[in-house]
Amino acid sequence: MPYAEQILDVHCHVGHGGDGGVSLWEELSASLEVAGVTQAVLVPIDNRAGETYPQQNDRILELQQRAPDRVIGFCRVDPSEGPAAMREVERCLQRGLHGIKLHPVSDRCTTGQALDVLRLAESRRIPVMIHTDHREMCHPTLWCEMLAQVPNLRVVLTHAGKDAYRLLPELLADLPHVMVDTSCLSYFRSRFVIEHLGPSRVVYGSDYPYSLPQLEVEKLRLILPDAVDRASVFWHNALTWLGRST
Repeated sequence: MPYAEQILDVHCHVGHGGDGGVSLWEELSASLEVAGVTQAVLVPIDNRAGETYPQQNDRILELQQRAPDRVIGFCRVDPSEGPAAMREVERCLQRGLHGIKLHPVSDRCTTGQALDVLRLAESRRIPVMIHTDHREMCHPTLWCEMLAQVPNLRVVLTHAGKDAYRLLPELLADLPHVMVDTSCLSYFRSRFVIEHLGPSRVVYGSDYPYSLPQLEVEKLRLILPDAVDRASVFWHNALTWLGRST
């Protein structure tokens, strides 16, 4: 293992995406090992290649059962499916998955459609990951307004809003239950987010296969020369989000 730190990657996909992204567990596992990643949250990729989310969720569960010390499985649902999405969340939680991933762009879901899922996660103390970027349906301004209604929900906003990254310090000032990952952001943007939010509000994620674990690790190591700050971003903050003791 090239690094002494414990590292938890909160954002890895498995599956064949409709946009051409492909993530096979064997390749992902090798990439995580090269980067020194101890554990990883696995979530389904989008369902545009033909597989349903229940099918992909079952694959995530299988990988978690195969490697329980390395894999933390999350389900993915489309909140626009209403009661069917709620039933799928319940099924996945009962079978042992640990959290929920929402992607407003891929699934064309609104904040209003997602509210029931978020309230369920809040009541069950289940962590949630939400894709954010600068497009209207997943803009952090829109989702932060919604997240104010679920103040006890533990949330990670992925990609730190991409082009909307400069808005985060103000948007998250009164939302202490929300953290971000900086996956797929440039060094400059990632440094801005960390400097203005503080290391306690940031978790490490790679968004594999859209970026690489080692690339994202190296970026954060350059931004965070202090070992205590690195430990927060690489490990402790993720455990807090997952509801596990540090």
